[in-house]
Amino acid sequence: MNMLVRINRNHALHPAQVVLLEGRSNYTLIHFVGGRQVLSSYSLKVYEQALADAGFLRAHKSYLINPLCIRDLSRHVGGLRLLLSNGMQIEIARRRFGLVRNFLMRAAA
Repeated sequence: MNMLVRINRNHALHPAQVVLLEGRSNYTLIHFVGGRQVLSSYSLKVYEQALADAGFLRAHKSYLINPLCIRDLSRHVGGLRLLLSNGMQIEIARRRFGLVRNFLMRAAA
């Protein structure tokens, strides 16, 4: 993931520097390694398409996750959560659980 992903003519980012992207209505809050956050005027869908080749995982309608930053998978009352390298816990949507599980199993193999 040592590439530069171009979102448009003036906007690009390094996927390895991103922990997760959080959708907030028509905006996206980008959480970088080291704790820095940047609010972008692009929707999460734009980033999902741009980061598809970088292997980012849509675990929930509001979150696009860098799989290299997943530290643990845990159960909680409502389902499952991912623990990320920045300490955030992200709930996995029930509809996306199979996709996440398959992705993690392939990565572990």
